[in-house]
Amino acid sequence: MAGRKLSDVARDAIDARSRLTVNRWEVMEGDVQRRIFELSTLLKTSREPEVNRHIVVSVIAALQTYVRGTVISLCDLGSDYRTRAAGLIPEKFSLKDALEWTGGSGATFGELVAHTASCSSITDIFHWLDGLLGRSLARALHGIISPYDQRNKVPGASPVIPDVNAAIATISRAFELRNILAHEAAATLRIRRSACLEIVNAVRDFIFGVDAVLWATAYAHLPLTQFEMNVHAGEELGRARRDLEAALQDARDISPAETRRWLMANQAEWQRVLDDWHDHTYRTLDGTIWPAVGAAELTKVVRSRRDQIAAWVLAINPETTLPKAVPDKFLDWLSDEGEDETNSPDVLPDSGASPTWKP
Repeated sequence: MAGRKLSDVARDAIDARSRLTVNRWEVMEGDVQRRIFELSTLLKTSREPEVNRHIVVSVIAALQTYVRGTVISLCDLGSDYRTRAAGLIPEKFSLKDALEWTGGSGATFGELVAHTASCSSITDIFHWLDGLLGRSLARALHGIISPYDQRNKVPGASPVIPDVNAAIATISRAFELRNILAHEAAATLRIRRSACLEIVNAVRDFIFGVDAVLWATAYAHLPLTQFEMNVHAGEELGRARRDLEAALQDARDISPAETRRWLMANQAEWQRVLDDWHDHTYRTLDGTIWPAVGAAELTKVVRSRRDQIAAWVLAINPETTLPKAVPDKFLDWLSDEGEDETNSPDVLPDSGASPTWKP
């Protein structure tokens, strides 16, 4: 890794994002859970020895995707996490590289961090997540219960990971096995189906456990259910629209009649194009996640339009005081209000006792 340019890291990060179902890290966990489900199903239906080798490599790849996505998510939470992340970066980049990145790289700070982070062992995973969370993840995993049980204060709730030490040991061995299978022919190495099942279940439980720790710590202020995410995304969009309307009113107040007429016609045409785009993209997709994703995209566009108009108002009237911009990230998410989704959890084949909640 020594000697890499920041531009190379950025390109790797952008390429990795492009291979998600949608070009957004918010869908990462859905992709990971789908991959683990597919591997579990394959394990249940196939008796081919070569499939077992494939499953070991693929489930570790899914875990690596989850860890990188989690690093990105934590870096996006705020400056405290970015400061911790910066202290963990093992590579040194030139000032020239840094200036080129700030000048327009398509990769975010979190993506750059995640793609400099080594993720070749369970030790690497704990190093990065411990450092970002500021606590021992291994200790936090012991006895952690699901986010739903945390919220509802369920008495005697079962821990997400029945045996944390066993799960960690299994994943550690799986990394070693994956490194052999990924880099050697190892033609005589045959993996038992029961070993694959143990590895898949350990990785799945570990991901659920890390999720539960995150919802008890870093994500404690965020909405938990998809319903809450949709509601909050709609509220963020409403706030952005109100900010835009305030900027438009400022523009109308300082404009002559002819400019006001043009401004309103221009705004109506802008709104028509935006609605047409949204109606033929996100509104055509099935699934509970898309209302939140679509609303988040609309919010970004509306805020950009508000900034455009506010900058124009300031240019013609420098004494204008601009209203404070609404933060891009969902920092004011619902925590206790709204309706919870309480559908029965999905259970993966051979999944043991661990629940699956929808991201």
